[in-house]
Amino acid sequence: MKILVGMPEKTARGGINACEPPFLRELERHGAAVREEIYTFDNDAKISMLRRVRQVWKTALKFRRILREEKFDLLHINTSFETKAILRDAFSLFWLKNNGAKIFLKFHGSDVELLGKANFVIGFLIRYLIKTADGIGLLSSEEKRGFVGFGFPEEKFFVVKNALILFARKSFPPVENFSGETPFRLIFVSRLIPTKGLLETVRAVSVLREKGFDVVLEVLGDGETRSVAEHLAKTLEIGEFVNFHGHVAEETVREFYRASGLLVFPTFHIEGFPMVIFNALQFGLPIVTTKIRAAADYLKEGENCLFCAPKNPADLAEKIAEIINDKDLRQRMSENNRALANEFTAEKIAPEYLAIYRKILGDKNC
Repeated sequence: MKILVGMPEKTARGGINACEPPFLRELERHGAAVREEIYTFDNDAKISMLRRVRQVWKTALKFRRILREEKFDLLHINTSFETKAILRDAFSLFWLKNNGAKIFLKFHGSDVELLGKANFVIGFLIRYLIKTADGIGLLSSEEKRGFVGFGFPEEKFFVVKNALILFARKSFPPVENFSGETPFRLIFVSRLIPTKGLLETVRAVSVLREKGFDVVLEVLGDGETRSVAEHLAKTLEIGEFVNFHGHVAEETVREFYRASGLLVFPTFHIEGFPMVIFNALQFGLPIVTTKIRAAADYLKEGENCLFCAPKNPADLAEKIAEIINDKDLRQRMSENNRALANEFTAEKIAPEYLAIYRKILGDKNC
């Protein structure tokens, strides 16, 4: 099987550049021939619409040339389901659809609500995109139900996983004294945008400290919400208990995981497979998060996590307190989460993707 893979630029932040390379190497170990090419660009800085259009145009032509020259079986495009990506992907697939390769779109997150609120043009492009693709990978059952419920054929959609890189394990540091010299450390890791739940987390820390819990919040990541959250922490007079570290290297993130007692991630973003949650599993961290997308598929209440209501600091604080107060619960979650992490290795998920590819290609022996 020969596969051409559309990837983001190496400088682009996010889960794709973390989870896809080990998965692709495992596909090669299973005998697939894999070639990676840049499909999306790191456009953090504002660029003109003309330049953006040129990027899309040149990329589509590059992929069309490659497909014609090398005769790939499958084109695997890493993308997402939101307005800008729909515009880009619909244009690209128009040029790529008749070049011999089947097309598999992997949506790393999807705004399923867009199906019901899109204008005529975007709605037309959505229908074209789904009709043209031979298969679409979604990161949660929730997303699949949304597409199928809107009338798209169920057989076109596949629920897939992202791959984790398992790191060398050190002992999980249990925290026994939550009111003495060693505080209970909460960790929040994310791009800092409003829908990730950082402000709700800061408010929850305030509630917990008012109730006598000696907690400290470590915030890793950067973005538009940082300054608002810093101001909120000062206003609530908990600034010394909320530490903002900005964007840090992956190796440093691991050390924070190891030194923390609980991951807090009350997101109400259009998540697919939030890597922060699944990376936390292998470090044995108990988790408090919202019951959406992949978290709802793979995490069990009371076994791996406690689910909190979105946009509700009081409920978030209550769930954090429940875990702090229950040593047996923490230990059970820690053990279960370490075991669950092993289900998302590249070695485990590569055969699942190959089965999907073969189904799309209609050849079990490919």
